[in-house]
Amino acid sequence: DLFHKKVAWDKAMDLLYKFYIKNDNYPEAIRVAKAYDLDHPDETFTTGEIARLYAKTGNPADALFYYKKAFRKSADIDLAKKIVITLLQMDRPEESRYYLSYIIEKDPNDKTGVNLRKMINGVLAARIRLVNQPGDIFSNNIQAKYYLFTGNLRMAKKFIDQAMKINSRDKESLILAAEY
Repeated sequence: DLFHKKVAWDKAMDLLYKFYIKNDNYPEAIRVAKAYDLDHPDETFTTGEIARLYAKTGNPADALFYYKKAFRKSADIDLAKKIVITLLQMDRPEESRYYLSYIIEKDPNDKTGVNLRKMINGVLAARIRLVNQPGDIFSNNIQAKYYLFTGNLRMAKKFIDQAMKINSRDKESLILAAEY
């Protein structure tokens, strides 16, 4: 009978996790996965799965924590890419540089990583310029492009508006305003 059947703890946790995932109950799936992760601290998969679920539920801070934890357990290009994406969504480009360097070191032909690193370096340089020269239209446009790229439309609009105030006929600012 059902109540006298013995099921190994790992198997029970797996069945429970799958049940919650099937029913789109991600908070409970996360709870089960975290319990399993505590019991199996050397497994990277579960830690990465917790991160993925946090990302799926719109919780980038917790997703980042678990992606980094998984990366520390087993450095991997795919995890590094997820960390970079999460950091950019959280507007933390300076922190993404370490993971971009890792990606490029492991795969020098990764054009996306190379291009992202170039963009991030430009964004960070533009931020420094804007501190001393807030009227620098070029730097405002770089920030606007970055925020459009990351999907942060509120910040993109802020920098597009600033650029348009500086020169409402600037070709690049007009293009960015149209993209917005």
